[in-house]
Amino acid sequence: MKHMFKLPLVAVAALASSPAFAHPGSAAHTFADGMAHPLTGADHLMVMIAVGLFAATRPLSRAWQAPAVFLAALLAGSLAGVTYGASLAVEPLVTASLFAFAGLLLFASRVDERYALMLIATFGLFHGYAHGGEAGSAPFGFCAGMLATSAVLHLAGLGFGARLFQSRGGRLAAALGLGAAGLALSLA
Repeated sequence: MKHMFKLPLVAVAALASSPAFAHPGSAAHTFADGMAHPLTGADHLMVMIAVGLFAATRPLSRAWQAPAVFLAALLAGSLAGVTYGASLAVEPLVTASLFAFAGLLLFASRVDERYALMLIATFGLFHGYAHGGEAGSAPFGFCAGMLATSAVLHLAGLGFGARLFQSRGGRLAAALGLGAAGLALSLA
């Protein structure tokens, strides 16, 4: 009963506090800053590699689709973020994407490819919006750098996954999905 009075105080404190964005602020605005971000943000790094790993679970003729869809959505989201500005509402969705990509890896052999690509596109938009909204004074340079490194990380995940899954198949993808879920929990 005595804790019941603390809840309104916590709510007021939360509403009165200023936003704390987990992504780069106005200082991050160059091409080099954009290239560095996917390597320094654990959430972005995990998602970029997970997209490539998921792509590696697909037949070679369709492996390009997941990275291409994510990058297109990342670009569209970045442009929307540049246009409309930063939003706190997108941060929980970026966090949710960590769990979504862990699930994609965990159930890669059973997930319908169309739904997976829709999920990949949706979370690509959210990641792009988060970064575009906070890209700073030269947003297009920052976004171009972020896209370039994201593409490299997709390819790294695809290459790594192709080698691993070739010999060990879906069980390893599921194990990586469990590991990604653990990482997502630690970042959430």
